[in-house]
Amino acid sequence: MSEEKKGRYTEAQAKAAKKYLKESVEDIRIRVPKGQKDVIKAAAEEAKQSLNSYVRNSVNKNMYTEEMELNLNKPANWNLDLQEELERYLKKPEHIISQLSKIADSRGKYSIGLRFKEESVEDQRKIAREEIEEILNKYGIKIKEED
Repeated sequence: MSEEKKGRYTEAQAKAAKKYLKESVEDIRIRVPKGQKDVIKAAAEEAKQSLNSYVRNSVNKNMYTEEMELNLNKPANWNLDLQEELERYLKKPEHIISQLSKIADSRGKYSIGLRFKEESVEDQRKIAREEIEEILNKYGIKIKEED
């Protein structure tokens, strides 16, 4: 009972692959300026990824790496205790924050910028915000609601 081969695959394998593609994935066509395809392809090779994986990963990073700015009621003077506590929080393996930065503008507005890891979800970001808020509250720093 040998199956007839079509190229590298048997008919059954080809049929299963076609069914999988129909049920599990969608195609998106993108257009780039002439020469850009080679640049993207080279970047994918450098990252040791297929072109498809590289483009998908780039899109996911753009879509899911979110930033949040927490406005503060006063300057977050980074005393050593506060700095150490925030660093301990960021070193926890389960945390989803990839970057935390202090922001102060010329109008006297103070805030903390948070950048979340791409795989984080809304519920996790809310929990992380609450945990950062708890740490700041210990030092008399409150997060203000948007004006």
